[in-house]
Amino acid sequence: MRRTGRPDRPIRSLFFGFLLPLVILARPAIADIVNSAVASGVHGGTLVQSGGAQATIGIAPGMPELEVGVETAMTGEPAPGLPDGDVIGYSITIANTGNVGLVGVRLTLELQQDGEVFTPTDPPRYEGGDTANPGVLDRGETWRYSASYKLARPNLENGGDILATVSGAGRAGDRSAADERELAMPVPTLQGIERTDVSLAHTPSAIAARPGDQVDYTLTISNRSVKPVSVRLRALLADGVRLVAGSVLEDGEVADVAVDGQRVDFGVLSVGARSNVSLRYLGEIVDAPARGYLLNTAQIADPDSLIPLLPPSLATVRTSNNPPGCTEISLLVYQDENRNGFADASEAGISGARITAGQDTLLTTDVEGQYATPCMEVSRLGEVGMMFELDEATLPEGYHATTTNPISLRVEAGGSGSVSFGVASARILRVDLNAAAFDRNETKPDETFLEGITRLISALQREPSILRLTYYANRDRVDLPEERLDEVRQAILDRWVAAGNAYDLEIEARVIHGDG
Repeated sequence: MRRTGRPDRPIRSLFFGFLLPLVILARPAIADIVNSAVASGVHGGTLVQSGGAQATIGIAPGMPELEVGVETAMTGEPAPGLPDGDVIGYSITIANTGNVGLVGVRLTLELQQDGEVFTPTDPPRYEGGDTANPGVLDRGETWRYSASYKLARPNLENGGDILATVSGAGRAGDRSAADERELAMPVPTLQGIERTDVSLAHTPSAIAARPGDQVDYTLTISNRSVKPVSVRLRALLADGVRLVAGSVLEDGEVADVAVDGQRVDFGVLSVGARSNVSLRYLGEIVDAPARGYLLNTAQIADPDSLIPLLPPSLATVRTSNNPPGCTEISLLVYQDENRNGFADASEAGISGARITAGQDTLLTTDVEGQYATPCMEVSRLGEVGMMFELDEATLPEGYHATTTNPISLRVEAGGSGSVSFGVASARILRVDLNAAAFDRNETKPDETFLEGITRLISALQREPSILRLTYYANRDRVDLPEERLDEVRQAILDRWVAAGNAYDLEIEARVIHGDG
């Protein structure tokens, strides 16, 4: 066979053609991407060309997603009663967690306290993060904002948490994404003292008097916190009661007070940590009102802001034998040492405990754990039920009610009734641990210990208790004892919740090393 041409000669010209896809930013790609290619060249003076080839890449619709976050901190200059400032600062983020850029991004911040809605003092302000395409929240990008709210007097008087709701939204083409986060910020307490840690008892020496009689009133301020507190003490005497001049005594000494009609300002008093201060004053009964009783009120407030720390404390004296629309009520909160639910003669009273009567009447026990009123207003139409509820947060630390709480009492005008609450300190259950309760170098307790937790839960349910965990470490690696205690604590809490969470279980944990 005769050869022609030069078969060993390479193709001198070879051209490859591609159809490339068009990339569009910030819009969700919906159609498939098709790549086409052909090859052509000259061989032996003749144009040659390959058949076409295609590669198709399927593109799923873009998924727009975003996530908002929020953190808070107290800022601003120190304010009366608020050494850490009176401004809540909000740090807000909005992040693109989807696979396509977002436009039209919106962010809102709404605040509320006990259902009352209000706006931030400084609305969310952009701080940074938009680095690639201006106005587009690109994939993986996070924008930062800041906002603030200056606490107002009603916020401090209310004392409830301020709930922030942050909402973010954006869109990609005809698809949108949104997210919402809530964060509650506790309103800082005045002087850093919880309101449940202070109390004011207002007690008359007699529950009945006639014009011309003098009644000895005692005001006792109790502070159960671990830091001292300063309070402004003021009283409003009932019309028909006159303050006897020079009768105000503090620690047995005559105290100076400011009197303006029926208003008495006892000034600023300092109450040490875990202590109390008492004052006494004489009130002369100069008139007997038609309603048949005289009601004096007293209140303590923060001395700088004059914001009340507590609702008014009441002291009632009856001026007639049968005041219309009244029932006589006596209350007792006592230390139920034997936990039998009865007030024995040897069991002491608990002072400063607050009890809510009816809807919103707050009553505070005196130094003997008692409160008595000759006239609690009730319906004149007949016998009604009244609810009395002990605020266990005002009890000494670790105490709880051993008797029914709340208690319903049937009362009627002209009648009387009594309510007693027994309280006791929580039982302490101790659990001691060491490395034997765990597999070697593991943080999770072994199966034998986990089975023992079931029996522990049963013991905790019998009565309110404090669980005290102690891990005895001996040559354990650094942080291993704490990690093991965290695992044990979580395992107990998980089973506690599953068992019905009978009460708020307090767990104390500590590590004791081999060197003591």
